Amino acid sequence: MPIRGTPASLRWISGSVQLRYVAKRRSTKRVRGYTGPDVTKSLNDLPGRHLGNPPPNATGLVRQCHELHRKPLSSMTPADLRVLISQGFALDLLMPLAMQVLEKEPLIDTAYYPGDLFAAVLGVGASFWASRPNMRASVEVLLDKAQPLPREVEKGLAAFRGTR
Repeated sequence: MPIRGTPASLRWISGSVQLRYVAKRRSTKRVRGYTGPDVTKSLNDLPGRHLGNPPPNATGLVRQCHELHRKPLSSMTPADLRVLISQGFALDLLMPLAMQVLEKEPLIDTAYYPGDLFAAVLGVGASFWASRPNMRASVEVLLDKAQPLPREVEKGLAAFRGTR
């Protein structure tokens, strides 16, 4: 069944590739993966998404983003999604994965604080949300589900609400 607001090519299938939640409390919960594009491929393997090698003087974050571009989509953790989404990489592919995680646990703590993945999703630019009203509506539902929001997530909420 397709996730609301995603392109028809992104579908979630029961029993497909599993993605693990990785959080400070090391949850053993799993979230279903998606079928297209091929989840055995990395972002670098997909057409038009190759980052190449990081420059020799790259920061730790730049090196991490380059490494994550080489990681198969099926191996992406919520923490990986947070990093790539907060940097604006491959939002069309990664946001549906993040939404699936958030539907299970809206305030998942991937590395820094409860709701850090949700804050990254809320911080995505207005042009993304303008072209995906159904996904935006899903985020609004999650906002109601996640009350009360941690202070850090509230900061992202102001940016999200400003994109209407």
